[in-house]
Amino acid sequence: MNEIIIELDPLEEVPPMQYNLVEHADFNILEVEDYVSVYNIDDFKRLLFDVTGGKHKNVALELQMNGTHMDSSVISALISAQKKMKALGGQFVLLNIAEELKNIFILAGLRDFFTIYNSRKELL
Repeated sequence: MNEIIIELDPLEEVPPMQYNLVEHADFNILEVEDYVSVYNIDDFKRLLFDVTGGKHKNVALELQMNGTHMDSSVISALISAQKKMKALGGQFVLLNIAEELKNIFILAGLRDFFTIYNSRKELL
């Protein structure tokens, strides 16, 4: 069993979240390059709030470092983003999610709540 161990000094400042916003077909893809966890969830929520605030009709989120793990604070932020985009008449989808994370969504009863694409080609 592989484990991810994150050791942070509680007094150490968490660096700013690294991300890119790329246009692809009818979507703006938000590529989050950092591992999202409880330590940087506030930055992640601010980023999602900004990107889903109406500037972009459709947003696809690609969490590049959250390969097989996602805590409840991240899932909560994703649910909020999905609800917000739906209320604005847009789409919020997940892109390139690992099978382990798809299983988490299934167990949490969220598989039908999120649209998940396996590749950028599927966004077309």
